[in-house]
Amino acid sequence: MTDLRSLIAIFTFLFLLVMPIAMLIIGREVFTAMTTGQDLSHRAVDGSISFHLFDNPLLLNDALIVFLLFVVTLSSVAVITLGGSLFRPLYRRDTVDFEWSLPLTKNEWFLGRALALIAGLSIIYIVNSFATSAILYAWGLKDILPTFLLIYLKTYLAAIVFTGFSLVIFSLSGRLFDAIVINVALHITCPFLLLISGSMPENTLLRGIMWFFAPAIDSYRAVVAAKSFFYYAVLIVFWFVLSWFCATKRPAEWGGRKTGTLRWFHGAQPIFSFIGSVIVSNLFAVLDPSPMRTTLLKPLFIIGALLGAFLGQLVSSAVTGKTLQRVTGEDSENTKLHPILQEWLWSLGGVALLYAFTLIG
Repeated sequence: MTDLRSLIAIFTFLFLLVMPIAMLIIGREVFTAMTTGQDLSHRAVDGSISFHLFDNPLLLNDALIVFLLFVVTLSSVAVITLGGSLFRPLYRRDTVDFEWSLPLTKNEWFLGRALALIAGLSIIYIVNSFATSAILYAWGLKDILPTFLLIYLKTYLAAIVFTGFSLVIFSLSGRLFDAIVINVALHITCPFLLLISGSMPENTLLRGIMWFFAPAIDSYRAVVAAKSFFYYAVLIVFWFVLSWFCATKRPAEWGGRKTGTLRWFHGAQPIFSFIGSVIVSNLFAVLDPSPMRTTLLKPLFIIGALLGAFLGQLVSSAVTGKTLQRVTGEDSENTKLHPILQEWLWSLGGVALLYAFTLIG
């Protein structure tokens, strides 16, 4: 926690700036007019969204939702910033050797930093909730306080889910740069997937995979979707157990190495090929004039799937430092495929995932 004091203070101020301070700038009269609760029958008129807590309907106007969306965005930035600060010693050979030589087990080392990250994020959320609740109470908007606190709690739990996911990336990456790029890349590509699959129903398997591997984007749904606390509990346990396993099994030799050269990356790289395959194949399918009823059999869809998977493979390899040319002396050129050819063969795994998930879904 000592290492995070300055960052916690900065993000606490930013949280206060985008919510309670912004509310004060708008003013009581304007904000009160924007957050007048109505019955469910007036939902189309005033934009109110209905939630239920213990079978009682609660109302939250769109005005508060806008502020909560800013909070969700800031919380994702806070998780990456605080997590990167705490796990920075893992990515330098001189510091990682010192860290592992401390009179602490790897379990204690990871648990201490994970709890510090959760505690820091919790302090930021708690201070902001108290300030916002005090303003709502002083302005006579006590009726929307229960709904606000319920949704605010779910946004906090969604941020903890993203924290566990980020700890997995931090524990597996060889460099801090790679960890941040992989984390951000997964969440930048998800909006593209949602845009090109706008006609895809919410309950499809492919859409569920998008949310699973992009918990920061998924946290926006906590503001408007009625999710159970069990949903968040399962994801929190899963990601933190996986991050604990990855951190405790991490060799000290990984410090400072390019993530693309680590053995585990070869098995996980089809995810990036899969993402590229989804994006390009759907873009090409829109331009396909063929009369085939099945999208998976359209010529341009197939070409886009192959091209997108290969591009996703190459981009992820280039960013993470995976070798894309022959290295003299490693293997005989007669027995080893050229790295570019190997990349193309590996990219076919992303195409296979696309077809498998689409057919199953």
